[in-house]
Amino acid sequence: GRWSRGLGDVYKRQVRSVVATPRVREAAAGGTSVVAVAFELAVAVREAGENVLAALLAERAATLLADAEIEVLQPFVPGYRVVLLLVAAEAPMDELEARLDDIWPKLVRATTEDELQSVRRRVAAADAARWSGATGRARRAAAVAAGAVGWRTASDLEMAALSVTPDEIDSLFKAAVNWRELKNTGAGILPIVGADGRPLPGD
Repeated sequence: GRWSRGLGDVYKRQVRSVVATPRVREAAAGGTSVVAVAFELAVAVREAGENVLAALLAERAATLLADAEIEVLQPFVPGYRVVLLLVAAEAPMDELEARLDDIWPKLVRATTEDELQSVRRRVAAADAARWSGATGRARRAAAVAAGAVGWRTASDLEMAALSVTPDEIDSLFKAAVNWRELKNTGAGILPIVGADGRPLPGD
């Protein structure tokens, strides 16, 4: 699944896959900095819960970082469940990180039934459309064979999305209260460091 707001090729150019180390930064040409943060999920988390989480993250991040480009990815990695939040902005890396520090508590705040209602409906409609019909069933069968998902009908998936509760989502947010403690990586405009290890002031 994928919920995005226009990040496009910026991710492909500048951010590589999240690696096992907690924090990696790489200098990249151009004026854009990108940060990717991994929401690692337990295997027991429902597919519907993961999809609703991804959609809610994309919606909140787009509101809280209106001038940034947002993309939320749900890559299939055997034996590993993860939702990736990518944020790109025309700013140095340290400024982008500071913005994430500022908005993060609002991004992972507890949700409500009212907020979740529209997100659930959107996810349910997307799931029903994606997996319905002969093509959708064939895609689902391929995903099942790859071990990415279990077999369920389109109507089952729609009902599962509509049944996701605020408590399910809040339990995932509680494991992500500080983005710096999650696996994260990024590329962009890095500060120039002096001989004493401190960033040099800009022009």
